[in-house]
Amino acid sequence: MENKYNHNNIYSVFEETAEKYGNNIAAIYIGTAYTYSQIKDMAEKLSVSLSESGVHSGERVILYIPNSVQWLISWLAVQRLGGVCVPITPIYTPHDIEFIANDCQAETIICGDTNYGYVARIFSNTNLRRVVVCGLTDLLPGWKRLFGFLYDVIPGGKVDYNRNVFSLRKLISRRHRDRSIPKHTFNGDEVAQILYT
Repeated sequence: MENKYNHNNIYSVFEETAEKYGNNIAAIYIGTAYTYSQIKDMAEKLSVSLSESGVHSGERVILYIPNSVQWLISWLAVQRLGGVCVPITPIYTPHDIEFIANDCQAETIICGDTNYGYVARIFSNTNLRRVVVCGLTDLLPGWKRLFGFLYDVIPGGKVDYNRNVFSLRKLISRRHRDRSIPKHTFNGDEVAQILYT
């Protein structure tokens, strides 16, 4: 039997795993379990929305968010597009972000709402074209988000949404008639990730 997955890229390996073990738990975040199917579904929706927003294969995308289900989904979405992930620690300062964005020539940054102020401060000094912002509780069930809001236990930042600033949660929840995006042909030599130390 012929394998329909092309294993010369990271996303196809995840896609095959998600198809085989779709109902198995892939991640647990703040007490909420996410199956492989749920993660794949959100990563696909995000990749289509990112593509529609102008993100293209080969583009450097900075992931400036803490370890979370949002990080996992963002990383997979960028891999699906054939983009290059540039994960950085959420404790970096504006100086660090500006240097990294210019050094790797990133056009997109996915950041936490608590770090949005830093990104806004350096945006015009870089080649960044778009910012995707997420909150710590964005992908949790509604009752958990409400609980966090009512008891004021979730840190959050002020975000100025505009034509260059998008909500990760809204990008994932966009309705798409067609989830297909232009298929990137991988030759096995592309860069998948750039790590700064």
